[in-house]
Amino acid sequence: GNEVITVGHTFSATFDQIVAVGATPILVDIDPETGLMDPALVEKAITSKTSLKKAPMIYNLSISGETLTDLADRFDNEFGRRNFREVNIIILAIGLNDAITLHNENRLKTDSITFKKAVNSLLKKAKKQASKVIYVGFTPVNEKVVNPWHEEESFYNKDIKKYNQVVKLACG
Repeated sequence: GNEVITVGHTFSATFDQIVAVGATPILVDIDPETGLMDPALVEKAITSKTSLKKAPMIYNLSISGETLTDLADRFDNEFGRRNFREVNIIILAIGLNDAITLHNENRLKTDSITFKKAVNSLLKKAKKQASKVIYVGFTPVNEKVVNPWHEEESFYNKDIKKYNQVVKLACG
């Protein structure tokens, strides 16, 4: 199969993860009483192309505003505490915050050496937990729309591209 059923009102990383494995997201509405996918609509959406007949467990380990180093530092603890069932694949879609320019300090939030170490550390830890690890690269931003991100912070595509290259090299 190459279709995965999900809801349309979810964080974009959900779609990134589906597309990253070469599948097509199929959107269903929610049950207004539970706020979760409507089981009847899920049943109707299942076809011969549906990848999974059993829902996967998806955990979001990110915290808004954190850096890759923050996640790498707490990754093992998160896996240990959450008692994950069998993990077949880990999809990493984090790191864009590292490429934020801090104007008041005239630097990136995370320097390139620290970022490279964090990427390698996180990949090593993820590979201990799952047989397959996919790292979704950072999406370029519309600099005119997102900047300044906060009062003293901005995203620039030149920095995003540089950090994407670090990830690409680490992933081999």
